[in-house]
Amino acid sequence: MRGHVVPRISTPPLGALTPDTTLGFAFEAFCEVIGRPLLAWQAEVGRRLLELRDGRLRYRTGLLVVGRQCGKSELACLLALYFLYRRRVRLVVGTAQTVDIAREVWLRAGDIIEEADDVLEPAKVYHANGKERLEFADGRRYLVKSASRRSRGLSPALILADELREQTDWEAWQAITAMTLAQPEGLVFALSSAGEHDSSVVLNALQAKGRAQDQEVGDEATDFYYAEYSAPDGADIDDPRSWAYGMPALGDTVTLAAVEGLRGTLPPAQFRTEVLCQTIAAREESVIDLDAWQSCADAAGTLDSARGRLAAAVDVSPDGHTSLAVAGMAGDGVVRVELAASWSSPSEARVELTELIGRIAPRKLGWFASSPTAALAQDIRAAAGDRAVKLTDPSEACQAFASLVAGLRLRHGSQSLLDEHVAGATRMRKGSGWVFARRDVGAPVSGAYAAAGAVLLARQMPAPSAGRLIVAA
Repeated sequence: MRGHVVPRISTPPLGALTPDTTLGFAFEAFCEVIGRPLLAWQAEVGRRLLELRDGRLRYRTGLLVVGRQCGKSELACLLALYFLYRRRVRLVVGTAQTVDIAREVWLRAGDIIEEADDVLEPAKVYHANGKERLEFADGRRYLVKSASRRSRGLSPALILADELREQTDWEAWQAITAMTLAQPEGLVFALSSAGEHDSSVVLNALQAKGRAQDQEVGDEATDFYYAEYSAPDGADIDDPRSWAYGMPALGDTVTLAAVEGLRGTLPPAQFRTEVLCQTIAAREESVIDLDAWQSCADAAGTLDSARGRLAAAVDVSPDGHTSLAVAGMAGDGVVRVELAASWSSPSEARVELTELIGRIAPRKLGWFASSPTAALAQDIRAAAGDRAVKLTDPSEACQAFASLVAGLRLRHGSQSLLDEHVAGATRMRKGSGWVFARRDVGAPVSGAYAAAGAVLLARQMPAPSAGRLIVAA
């Protein structure tokens, strides 16, 4: 049993990855020279992360999510050395929520330089608390900094942000990403194991962004690379084939026996997080029956039979994530719903909404009153005219949606983003009922709200009338 080399979810390349289209092969050769050959999965990520576009690095930001003890910190360390020695960048910064985490990667880099002194030029190591750095004779540096606003003022070509799951607000990430703006090929590479659903706000939001990207065709416009090694939802916790998804180093540096031993000592939830790399809190707390949701999946189905009787709904999460869902009755009381589009902000949605609604041509287009979607209310009215519907009772939509899923009276296309939003939909009391919680959650739920609204409107439409045959004598 060996781990999967290719991540289960990953941003696709623009084309074939060759030494002419990615620096990944040069990175791999460098690691061989210094006596630290990459594992197969590390080489795979390196080739994708360091892809070129017009001769420059394609990505400005990257996020790797992978199980514990698979070598992500080693990958970060080797990447720092490659940028310093082969790309000759002036500054690399290692950061994390606590300096101790970033310091471990930095210390490993110093050890590798000492061990490979026959092929690597030396660097001075400074251990002063708060000012740890590697410094070369020509001024190149590798610094260690905590993830905070105090790091402003630096302009590194590479930032390594380890254990992103520990960032519980956006302050540090905002400071980190702004540091590379002046660099023409500045790269922020974040690495993490699975997060805590409620508290890992940065990781969860970036995961949602990465999963929403088209996983089949390379997008010239995107500058965000995402790679996730994780078991699919519903994977059997006791099946080593499930472990192979989240542990790409299985069979290399991690033995099957070691994982089997861990299974016997960790509670199931923690084992899922550490080995299957699943954010288990979302599954345990979701108000939707996720086993039933998985049973409702029908990737081959379409909404074609409901043309002319489609309903749609738009929703905006507090963080701005915007979703458009479309639903229609599939017959026998079963309703089908799909996400038609998603955007990172209402501003992005506003550019495309009118044209998209024109193509979908729903009979009703809804949005929830007293929600962040009010930012798009006028745009929705403009796009749909008298077909626009303000939904005033979100509890009706949310509870009906959950009930339809539990009764297997709903079908969906198994879209990763909708799966994520449904799994993250937790319960918030409202009067004598409940709604999907919007605030104090680790990921947006705009997709779940949009789907619930579209389903509600689709079910309110009258069934198509059967024509009557009139015989005239």
